[in-house]
Amino acid sequence: MAVFGLVDVGGTKTMTGIWRDGAMVAVEKQPTAIGGGGDGTVAVVAASIKRLLRERHLDVGELVGIGVAVPGPLDLDRGLVRYAANLGWVDYPFIERLSQAFPGVAIAMDDDSRCAAWGEALHGAGQEFPIVWYTTVSTGIGSGLIIEGKPYRGAQLMAGELGHITIDLAGPVCACGKRGCLETLASGPAMARHFYEMRGLTGIPLSAENVFRALRTGDGEARAVVSRAMQYLAMALSYVVHLVNPDILVLGGGIVVHQGDLLLPMLRREMRGHILSVQDTHLLLRPAQLGEQAGLWGAYELIASHVQGRGISDRP
Repeated sequence: MAVFGLVDVGGTKTMTGIWRDGAMVAVEKQPTAIGGGGDGTVAVVAASIKRLLRERHLDVGELVGIGVAVPGPLDLDRGLVRYAANLGWVDYPFIERLSQAFPGVAIAMDDDSRCAAWGEALHGAGQEFPIVWYTTVSTGIGSGLIIEGKPYRGAQLMAGELGHITIDLAGPVCACGKRGCLETLASGPAMARHFYEMRGLTGIPLSAENVFRALRTGDGEARAVVSRAMQYLAMALSYVVHLVNPDILVLGGGIVVHQGDLLLPMLRREMRGHILSVQDTHLLLRPAQLGEQAGLWGAYELIASHVQGRGISDRP
């Protein structure tokens, strides 16, 4: 049975995993090595995969392929991360660098949100639905569209860049260079920044956890901050409902995993003001079932599909 390494690089955390005998047999999570640049992240990822293999008494030589979920936009033909705003990478040759640590091993890479969408569509909340839209709310905001079990990538492989839809023409400047992107208004850092400004807080690391901790104690300012963020997110997702008409909207990412019980009811209420009544009646809005591992499950689907043409068995 084939053995695969799995990688999901995010703006805050990096997940690695091992797939063997038709199952995820090992997972590791650690902070993303942003200060070390792309090479630092690759070094952490490579060391983690090798460590997980050793712990499972597996040899690196048994590794058939590695699936990588990483923030985009990407150039898949050249194996480049063209621009990852939250990581500070520009035209970083991720596949080339990782191949140096695993010579001869097949490596496939795709957008992190798209991989998470793929994982949820086939193994999580989107199972049995033909058209699945997934949005992650975390350090950034990204999305993926899965149609009949296959990811839709778009003409320049950039389908799903929901975080960079302009929502407020006079809004904050985004890391991408535009103003008023959804990501600057509804991501975890955006909520934290707004809350800190209201409170006049300085010298404290930016963390959405502080906002939700206050919200759970009944803090009015925290509620106002989160409510505003959900208004912006509801607007953006209403565009998806009107344009794509998916069977289900799945929400994931670190913020939703830990705060979904607060966020999803607020988001559902806000969406009613932006979609048609017939759409509201049939709209399914659900939290991701795979939690923080959604990207790893999608990375498995990615590398499994990549090696199928090579006659390698990847299913039990």
